[in-house]
Amino acid sequence: MICAFLLLGGLSGCSSSLDSATKASEAPSPAPATSSTPAPTSSTPPQPDLRRPKFADAPTRLQFSYPNLLQALAVDKVGNLFIGDWSPQGGRLLKLAAGETMPTVLPVTGLGGLCGITVSARGDIYALDSCSNAGSTLLKIPAGASKPIQLSPSLRAGAKDIAVDNNDNLYLICSNRFGVWVNKLAPGATTPTELSHAGLEYPTAIAVDAGNNLYLGGDNGKVVKYPIGSDTPITLPFNKLGNKGTVSRIAVDAAGTVYRLNTVFTEVNGATRGTSGVDALPSGESTPIALNFANILAQSDGIAVDDSGVYVITNGNRTYDPGYMVLLRRTQ
Repeated sequence: MICAFLLLGGLSGCSSSLDSATKASEAPSPAPATSSTPAPTSSTPPQPDLRRPKFADAPTRLQFSYPNLLQALAVDKVGNLFIGDWSPQGGRLLKLAAGETMPTVLPVTGLGGLCGITVSARGDIYALDSCSNAGSTLLKIPAGASKPIQLSPSLRAGAKDIAVDNNDNLYLICSNRFGVWVNKLAPGATTPTELSHAGLEYPTAIAVDAGNNLYLGGDNGKVVKYPIGSDTPITLPFNKLGNKGTVSRIAVDAAGTVYRLNTVFTEVNGATRGTSGVDALPSGESTPIALNFANILAQSDGIAVDDSGVYVITNGNRTYDPGYMVLLRRTQ
């Protein structure tokens, strides 16, 4: 209405106003304010290789000891440890429950002295008892049972070590003055199958990993792997220990790292003494890691690994050096 009135009066003020409004509407909008914060990127920090374990700087000596010789050690899938010991009064089977610090003696009677233990995926314990060149006994202790069942395969005298795979097949090393044998015993069988140990003249330790691959260790510290279904060994790159060194036990963790418990014997004042150490070979690597058990281990005959770390039992002397256990805690 105002514009119409101004136009009738011959005034041009409306046109000027319209021009100004048009120019104002066509003026460019001010640029948005910029931020000094850099835009986020999609890159992520490198993740650690969980296949390569890392450990504490030094092991912990667990606060329990025994007046007997500790000769066997195994761990089940939930972290319970089983320990075999020996004394002139007979043998015992001990259990250190996961998260506990003191073991209990299981009510398993009639043991002469366990020299090898392995635990199946379902929790059954298989044990070598009264091991000597005169003969050995193979026992099965079902999960939760207190009475062992004596299995009766025709094993050769001198059983040394035992392992079990995911299908409950047992693997054993037997040796005496007539030779050395690696046997496989299927569930329910009474006659073992003799396996090749090509690539290792005198095996002393045996293990099976989660994929049912077989490992043997023995002379001069050598460790070989037999992929499942193969008789052709793969030599793992552990260092040689010389003529006075041997592999006492082998363990393999869930990621495929192979742990070698080795013992080197020396003459001290006319007596032979053994000193043990542990090295680990992560899956796919060519250089083992020397674990720091220095000045801790006397001659040792048992190793077990789980998510907590590496457990080792050390033989003691009943009069002056009781057996004990140490744990090298895992930090990755």
